[in-house]
Amino acid sequence: MAAPTELFALDVHQLAAGYRRGDFTPTDVVTALLERIDGAGKRVDAFSVVCADAALAAAEGATEAIRQGDDRPLVGIPVAVKDMLDTAGVPTEAGSRVFEGRVPQEDAPAWAALRDAGAILLGKARTHEFAYGSATPPTKNPWSLDRTPGGSSGGSAAALAAGLAPAALGTDTGGSIRIPSGLCGTVGLKPTKDLVPTVGTIPLSWTLDHVGPMARTPRDCKTLLEAIVSGQPTAPPELPRQVKVGVIADPGPLHPAVAGAVERAAEALREVGHAVEAVEVPGFETCVDVDFTIIGAEAALYHAPWFEAKRDRYTENVEPRVAAGYGISRDEYLAARREAARFSRLFADILERVDYLLVAGMPAPAPLIGAEEIEMAGAVDQFDHALCRNTSFGNITGLPALAIPAGLHEGLPVGVQLAGPWFSDFQLLDLGQQLWEALAPPQLAPL
Repeated sequence: MAAPTELFALDVHQLAAGYRRGDFTPTDVVTALLERIDGAGKRVDAFSVVCADAALAAAEGATEAIRQGDDRPLVGIPVAVKDMLDTAGVPTEAGSRVFEGRVPQEDAPAWAALRDAGAILLGKARTHEFAYGSATPPTKNPWSLDRTPGGSSGGSAAALAAGLAPAALGTDTGGSIRIPSGLCGTVGLKPTKDLVPTVGTIPLSWTLDHVGPMARTPRDCKTLLEAIVSGQPTAPPELPRQVKVGVIADPGPLHPAVAGAVERAAEALREVGHAVEAVEVPGFETCVDVDFTIIGAEAALYHAPWFEAKRDRYTENVEPRVAAGYGISRDEYLAARREAARFSRLFADILERVDYLLVAGMPAPAPLIGAEEIEMAGAVDQFDHALCRNTSFGNITGLPALAIPAGLHEGLPVGVQLAGPWFSDFQLLDLGQQLWEALAPPQLAPL
């Protein structure tokens, strides 16, 4: 049997294999994770709720189920669920005093599917309030506790990187899965729009919201996604032996370490047999402005029924963002929706010429907690605008996009993204696994 101190480091596939061999049980794993959360994990503060008693009870049930021959790929796998997705009987408060005490009666479909596949709810991962930001206070980046984990799914990514959970669910409206995945050195998929239902998820922007899996490897994300969409009528096609990958040529200013990560990723794809070429996406850097306008208008509409009455219960960070949304005119909103449609057509045309896209991840390694600006190769940009600049394209087009770590720079993760056509999610994850194996990034922060 593996020593308890080692179990927190195992990924989903390693845990499932260990269960089948009888090396350890779900009870052993959940016990080790709870000890980790209550020990070194306190410094990271990735959870708003830890379901210790319920998780242990579920682990005991999973242990017995495995003894009886239950071979579901997620049986006994602990999962951290972002505090934007409903979990029956467990508080879902969107990280806000506005929803303090909110306890849903039903599970969000994405979590219900994982639960039905045997997964165990370990706890609720912290979110930036109402998923409206890229920092996720008070969570810290496990690679350096003075650095932000990113957001808004920062609790999910930090839990993965710190060895507090092997799998997680997040939401992504402008990059909120991929931003913290990039800054924490983990893997996260923003799926094709509506492939994963957003029902049971507290909305930020109905048009742009996505729910997706987060893990330490693309292969683990694929296993999670397969469980969530298990009702699909046909199996997805396999990734061809050779594909053509287009590298977005000018995504805007990048820290030299990030530019280097893109170059390493392109070379790694070539070495495993894929064709790589540069592609132009005119106006790519404006996707973030389109995204922010749509989010602003739709978030304001969602919060309108209670915003004035509960305004003092919002954080100083999010209250002015919601308020600013009421200043977005109908014409500005409709113009942003038209631009989103134009970008969708543009990316569709590009993906007729290449099969997948390679895109820079975060433009710089994780900034210091409290930073208001980010510097990239001499250029300075506002914190949220900079972090969403390379991710927003996926939300306004609905294309699947995958964050993959590409190594460390001065002890902080840097990474890249892969994107593909609508509903190419499973092939994208296969391509991502090839790239992940070639880059061989570290999986856990040295807490």
